[in-house]
Amino acid sequence: MEQQVTVASQHSKAMGHFRDISEGEIRTSATIGELIEASLAWSSGFGWAFKPDFEVAQLPYSITTKPYVRFFQSKGVAVDLWTVNDIDDIERSISLGVDGIIGDFPGRVYQLLESAGER
Repeated sequence: MEQQVTVASQHSKAMGHFRDISEGEIRTSATIGELIEASLAWSSGFGWAFKPDFEVAQLPYSITTKPYVRFFQSKGVAVDLWTVNDIDDIERSISLGVDGIIGDFPGRVYQLLESAGER
């Protein structure tokens, strides 16, 4: 399961402890503090210097743009959007090229991916 699990927590201390004990064997998501740090680096032009300690950025749909997605992906970080329930928002998420969509209606996501030839 280690290749199929992403551990997420908003608590920096807990996430740091988990990363230490798992020795990088299990993917982790960014904490809020890490997302703030990444956002500041990206928006100030210092994105080139940013080195993430996480493998997944779980971002709110409402603030996500294609350049922001590309920034994380260029760092080897997968991008998941949340909470995406509306059909138009799911379509936009797919067009942004995100790696995952978190929502309450997975059947809608699957249907749109199938229609787009992604499934």
